[in-house]
Amino acid sequence: MIAEISGAMCVVDLEGRVIWASHEFDRWFSRDGKRAIGKTIDSLVPGLYKECPKSVVISHVDYNGLKHFLEARCETTYDDEGKEISSLISFKDVTLLQLLLNISVLTMSTSTPVALLDQAIGAISDTFGYKTIAAMLYKDGFLELAVSRGYSPRLQNLFTRQKVSPEERGLAGRSAYTLKVITKEIKEGTVSPKLLEESRRLDIRWATTIPLTDRDGLLGVLAFSTSTPPATDEIDLLKTVCNQITVSLRKILFEEALVKARNELELYVDLMCHDITNAIQISLGYLELVESDASTTNYGYVSCSMNALHKINRLIGTVRTLRSAPGMMLKDVNLKDAVKSAVTVIKCSRSAEEKGVSIDIDNVSDLTVRANNLLKDVIYNLIDATVRRVRYRGSIWIRTEQKNHDCRLIIEDSGPGMIEMPGTRPHAEVPAVSLHETPSISMYFVFSVVKNYGGTVEIESRVQGELEQGNRVIISLKCA
Repeated sequence: MIAEISGAMCVVDLEGRVIWASHEFDRWFSRDGKRAIGKTIDSLVPGLYKECPKSVVISHVDYNGLKHFLEARCETTYDDEGKEISSLISFKDVTLLQLLLNISVLTMSTSTPVALLDQAIGAISDTFGYKTIAAMLYKDGFLELAVSRGYSPRLQNLFTRQKVSPEERGLAGRSAYTLKVITKEIKEGTVSPKLLEESRRLDIRWATTIPLTDRDGLLGVLAFSTSTPPATDEIDLLKTVCNQITVSLRKILFEEALVKARNELELYVDLMCHDITNAIQISLGYLELVESDASTTNYGYVSCSMNALHKINRLIGTVRTLRSAPGMMLKDVNLKDAVKSAVTVIKCSRSAEEKGVSIDIDNVSDLTVRANNLLKDVIYNLIDATVRRVRYRGSIWIRTEQKNHDCRLIIEDSGPGMIEMPGTRPHAEVPAVSLHETPSISMYFVFSVVKNYGGTVEIESRVQGELEQGNRVIISLKCA
């Protein structure tokens, strides 16, 4: 059990030499059994003196080989003329607090339960000095050995797997079943001969198990062995440490579950999109055969059916884009290049050409905005939706402008404009269409991505009060 360092103080002169020390300071920091007076503080506590007069947390290994974390505070003493003459250094043991902090940090620095437990039991072993310590993870009614310190291969084999049951011979299995701390003496008749022999060889006579639990249930068990029975205070300290391990462990397990669920969802989406796309291609093939022989009356029906299938294909393309979209890490993106890329895709699809729609991008300036690679998909979806909405031989004008720290992309069309959806509210007395009331998945994609950029999307009438004259879509993004 680690002993707390308390009441340790010393006074050092301007050269960093100890001129007075308390009994506790001598006890903990004078390794040769002699008084610390006359020695430099750096030889006793390396690296401390240069940190004065700051308050600093340092690590210190005591004469038992146990690791402590100490908060050192330095107070400078001055003479009547204001000259520095000495410094008083006092120490406060913050080992438990630092240990809890170090374990909490493992949530960010480790990505698997085994990696977290490995570093956690290493920190516990360094602090409490246990000869053997192990962590077991719960899965499907059994505890499986995850990591251990001080375990011989033979001992590892004995603890590889235990059933969570009151009849389990292993201490960890019973502790996990009752969700209680169990401390037991290792002696003849209570454990197997092999375990008794190995315990005697390692000079361990007491075994303790602490369940790792939270409100959602059992996560695992921490097991350690000692030569003497652990004190109640020691068990209480370890319970606190185990609570922090459980919190960190639960977060990592939750993240693993999220990744697994996401992968399953992506698989289902891929299968669904694949099957729907195949069905659409088959349908289009049959419709193309019918189209060549269709009468004038029936041609319109066939054409409408084909357009509907093409629209579904575009929706599936949007779903796939959303599914494969990377995280919203922003970077500098050239707005003009994004517009050109989107317009090129529109022209390749021939949707604008078939309707005779012209797209003017001459007034797009060379601006740089904070976005990512999805920006061109955002612009494509807006232009594509506009092409499908405008009249035959209509026009689309795209321009940019900079207003304060915002870069604005403005897409206008010759109409007709979108009719105001039920429940929408006018924006600045101009009829507007809200994304969340628009049934298009493409528009949902647009608004969601732009919102994550920290930007806004506005849709209004190009000519106030004249929806037939078309819409004006304004995308405002942060300039780089």
